[in-house]
Amino acid sequence: MKTFLRVIWKNMKLFLSLYLFFRPTDEAVASAARPPIWSRVAAYATLAIMVSAVLYIKITWGQK
Repeated sequence: MKTFLRVIWKNMKLFLSLYLFFRPTDEAVASAARPPIWSRVAAYATLAIMVSAVLYIKITWGQK
């Protein structure tokens, strides 16, 4: 379980850093209708958890 949480934590940091690197400028935000930031953060968190689950399953099944 600790390994799974560690993988989730690393993927959350990765997706957060990717979001912060590729976030749009203020001009792009002003010209486009975008969903609220919390829904985007929730989407990134969900994606990170799903990727973590797949990686964890591959890692644990690969060790058998």
